[in-house]
Amino acid sequence: MSGAIVVRMETQGVRLNETIDGAAYTGQRYELLLFPQRGGEISVPATTVDIEISQWGGNTQKQAVQKTAPALTFTARTPPGAEKIRGLISTQRLSADQTWQPDTSDFSVGDTLERRITFSADNVSAMAFTPLMFESAEAFAVYPKPPEVVDRYDLTARRVESVTYVFKRAGQMEIPAVIITCWDLNREALQETVLSSHTLNVAPSAAAQGARSTAIGDVTPNSRMWIYGVAIILLATVLAILFGKPLQRRWRTWRSQRQQSEKAFFGRFVNAARKGNPAEALGALMRWLDRIHDGEQAARLDRFVQSFSNDQGKNAADALIRAADSRAPVTWQGGDLVNLMTHARRRWMDRRQSLEKGSHLPLFNPQ
Repeated sequence: MSGAIVVRMETQGVRLNETIDGAAYTGQRYELLLFPQRGGEISVPATTVDIEISQWGGNTQKQAVQKTAPALTFTARTPPGAEKIRGLISTQRLSADQTWQPDTSDFSVGDTLERRITFSADNVSAMAFTPLMFESAEAFAVYPKPPEVVDRYDLTARRVESVTYVFKRAGQMEIPAVIITCWDLNREALQETVLSSHTLNVAPSAAAQGARSTAIGDVTPNSRMWIYGVAIILLATVLAILFGKPLQRRWRTWRSQRQQSEKAFFGRFVNAARKGNPAEALGALMRWLDRIHDGEQAARLDRFVQSFSNDQGKNAADALIRAADSRAPVTWQGGDLVNLMTHARRRWMDRRQSLEKGSHLPLFNPQ
């Protein structure tokens, strides 16, 4: 929905039983939660559902009918003082904490540090939390991971954001604090939770420091073989110091960058789809959309397909969602969806290159 996130909490509908004029009826009720993401008027469109009616006994035929739930319009109020706050949530309780791994303040150039931020809230969906923004700096690069999102049936949301810092130069530096703002429904006031910054020292790498020269005494014929052996050992030690740890760090950095690249996220979706696992394929596809998404709201598959694919892509995406949501085993082939999403990805990449050359507008904004 435009301006709101819709979440279905229960896995199945609630069964209903009612007797009307002596006839017994059975049915189901589905509840969906709606979380406004902006102030102003928000419209819930009319929803048409297909219903199959059958009667017990005899050779009665099933009857297919369509019914439409009416449209609804309401106004979401922006709390005073929160007009410029990005991704504000309203809740009775918000908690947040962070951990650092490794938990130390001494590093070397090329080392990595993982920051893990966990926050939870009552009566809100974890998808309603705006993804945190982690900025790179001259001294370090940042590599965010896909968030871990959990919604419990008691309406307690939990979201975990992780980011890896890779240090590029030596010196003392500070990783900035993170401020999470919410509207406290109990006190009717803005509440800020500050996760403290981290000051650390980064030493030059072993390769930058170099190796100290070793003096060797006079060579005599009787000691030449012994000196050769010592020289070989020293050379192996120097090579290990110069290239061992830096190569390992560079390998870890390259591997982390590769695993967090847009291409790697899309590749995981392709592999899951080709295996015919709809739930895994849908999860991987949404993680790829989150990876390329630049808007303030959560990434949405329907909007991406609408922007970069066609009716075939829409039908294939709908088929994936139905298969992933099915409670019974289904046979689903992802080959067509892979081809359609590959073409859509190429269109998105063309759009990205065009925007990077001509403007600074967001690449994928559902507003």
